[in-house]
Amino acid sequence: MKKLSERTAVWLKVTPQTPLLLTGKTAVSNFQQSQSHISGGTLRGAIGSKLLRQSRQAFEALFADEEPYFGNGYYGNGSPIWPFPLTAQSCKRYPGFVDESGEEKHGVIDLLADDFAYDMVSDPMLFADLLPMSRERLQSNIGDWFMIERLDIPKGLNPEKCPDKKAKPGRCAICCKPLAPINGTYFAAIPKPFNSDKVPVARKTQVAINRARAVAQHALLYTQERLDVVDQGAFYAQVSLPTDKVAVLAAAIEGTFYIGRGRSKGNGRIVIQIITPPEFPSIAGRLYDLNSRLKGAFQPYAKAQPDKVSAQMPGTFFSLTLRSPAILHHAGRPLRVPTSQMLNLSQATHIHPVRAWARLDNVSGWDSAARLPRRRELAVRAGSVYLFWADETVDPVQLQAELERLELNGIGAARERGFGQLTVCAPFHYADLAGENK
Repeated sequence: MKKLSERTAVWLKVTPQTPLLLTGKTAVSNFQQSQSHISGGTLRGAIGSKLLRQSRQAFEALFADEEPYFGNGYYGNGSPIWPFPLTAQSCKRYPGFVDESGEEKHGVIDLLADDFAYDMVSDPMLFADLLPMSRERLQSNIGDWFMIERLDIPKGLNPEKCPDKKAKPGRCAICCKPLAPINGTYFAAIPKPFNSDKVPVARKTQVAINRARAVAQHALLYTQERLDVVDQGAFYAQVSLPTDKVAVLAAAIEGTFYIGRGRSKGNGRIVIQIITPPEFPSIAGRLYDLNSRLKGAFQPYAKAQPDKVSAQMPGTFFSLTLRSPAILHHAGRPLRVPTSQMLNLSQATHIHPVRAWARLDNVSGWDSAARLPRRRELAVRAGSVYLFWADETVDPVQLQAELERLELNGIGAARERGFGQLTVCAPFHYADLAGENK
């Protein structure tokens, strides 16, 4: 079996020269809607098609053997731009981080640690191996555990502004309106989480030409939506590839590329360049901060029930947050949660999934080589979050090294087309979201 090469992460800046019409959303009647990001498969197809036109050798130099994994390109201002995780919630009426734009926003909270802590104390038999208490003692007191009230505090929503002076779980601490997930939107991850720029969109209605009569025909009226991003911003994508192919990629992205639809009408021209990778906390630091946040979430329960709850937990927890959809299959059926074996960690039998915040979506695409649509299949939505526990027998140093490789390689199928990219212990889950944005 051939040994896999060491991979590295390269960041690409995709600058549009003309408006973009990116397929991916289902067209409704005569309205063509554009998706707001450039998929990894689109970038791969544009670069691969150009190399094939040059020569087969140029194509195989980049794509033969171990392929690059092209990630999705999200629109932003230079920072990594990622989908909000499904653990993120904000005020239903005024969502988003508090900023200086003048628009009313009530802040964002992350529920990973609070949800997990409440799950453990309200149903301890589910996590009996993690609690510092014998199973017999749990069974003798099981009736009392179901009466524990949720004690999480909505950090990030400025609870001191709450008109009732008492922030209730599931409610915004400022206006007391319901909290809701922040689906379909993005945030900038570095140097601190903040609202990402919205992609400017323009819609144009046109009348098509009747090919038989060669005149405009009213019945062929249609509307196209385009991303009007020229001279306003760029898209940023991460590519994971073998280290010895970085120079090959740099040579391959020289010149102009065309993506999306409507190219004959002036849409879709882009240029691609490699940029300096952003600084990001180490895996070791992220593991420490996440585990500290998880232990902190148990403090209110340990204070209220000192004879039952302790903030001390054995082993190491780590989270996986999807930056792009992931196609997970096992024995021919789609999965919503990856198994420990799918992570390709050496001590998988001692690593257990304990909590998931995940949704499934249908994904498809277009195969440029075959000139056919790809088969529609189920994929886990971008922003889904998984929490795993490695017991005390797992070597922390080895775990850190393997998690670094996991972050570069991703999980699931079709990773070369942008699926399965993830962040290990994303800082979003333990950052002081209120303090970062005051």
